[in-house]
Parts: sequence; C-alpha cells; structure tokens
Amino acid sequence: MTFFLNMIYATVLVAKDIKSLIYRPQTWCVLSNGKYDTNDLQIKKQRINMNQERTLADIAADNYNNGYNCGQALVVAFAERYGFSKEQASQITAAFGGGLGRQRLTCGAVMGMGVLAGLEDGNSVPGEKDKVKTTFNAIQMMTEKFKEQYGSVTCGEILGLKGYAKAEGPAQHQEIPEAYKGRPCALKVKLAAQIFEDYLKSKGIAEDKQK
Repeated sequence: MTFFLNMIYATVLVAKDIKSLIYRPQTWCVLSNGKYDTNDLQIKKQRINMNQERTLADIAADNYNNGYNCGQALVVAFAERYGFSKEQASQITAAFGGGLGRQRLTCGAVMGMGVLAGLEDGNSVPGEKDKVKTTFNAIQMMTEKFKEQYGSVTCGEILGLKGYAKAEGPAQHQEIPEAYKGRPCALKVKLAAQIFEDYLKSKGIAEDKQK
C-alpha cells in the first residue's frame, strides 16, 4: 500500500513539473550541467521577438541612419532577396545620394525603388516587352504613392531647399521620431521600402490568384 501511495505522489510531482514547463517555458533553460538558467532563454526570446518585429522598412531606415545614402539604404535592405551582397548593392547605388550626386534632382529613395522594380520584374535582354511593361507600371505606381505622401519626387522640393518650391503632402507634417531627428530623410527611405514591400505583397496575391 505504501509503495502505491509513493508512486501516486511521485506522479503528481512530475505532472506539476510538466505543467509548469508548459505554462512558463520562458522561465527556464537547461544547461549542459543539468542546472537551470532563467536568463539565457529570456535573452534569446527577446532577440527573436526583436527580429520578428523589425521590417525591411525599419532596416532600410536604420541603414540611412548608419551612413548609407537614401538610395543605398533602400537597396541594401533588399539585397539578399536578389543575391547581392551589401557591398555590391551599396556600390550600385552610390551616386544616388542627394538627388543624384547632390544635384537635388530625383530623390535617391525613389531611384532605389526603380532599381528594385527592375530587379524584381525587369527584362534581362532586349525584346522582353511584357517585362518592360510590368516594370514601368510598377515604378509608376510606386512613384505615385510616394508623391501622394511627400507632394513630389524631387529632392530639392521635398526638402524645401533654396531655389525650390516646397512640396506639400501629408508626410511633410508628420512628427519626426527621436531616432530620426537630424536624419529626417530616413522617413523617406522607410516609406519607399514600405511601398516596395506592399508591391511585393500585392504581386504575391496576384500570383496566387492565377494558380
């Protein structure tokens, strides 16, 4: 009788331990020596969550904050998708900064969207008319979405520089987050990345419907 009571008691203890592991998996981590480390798994979980929450648009904005020009920041964020290294993507778009070599012409982030549209759908040889049409339609749509927010795609107008009429759009009046103060063009880069991400998503939906 005592033997069976002891077995029941042991079973209850094991069940309680299993339940605690099921409901509180974040509080323990088994080390090689058999001991528990409560911090290790929490740190790993925080890192995973941080990676899950960060979008390519966030990464593109961070790239700009870290010193890339607006075109570089955007294309570098998507480089892996197209088999480029960050260094290659950076060199391809090196002249885009400041509205093409600081001439204050087309915004570098907009030109970066053009590069990405070409990489995604562009023709690799002459004569691929369908791909040309798809690429042109894509960049026209993306450019229009950018213009809807900033009122222009011209660097000098977006920034309201001397000699340019200040462009008007809803994004011109948004509050600049603390992280981007001093580098406000990070928001233009982020918008361009969001627009391209949205294009990829809509394209994926369209491809699914065709199947």
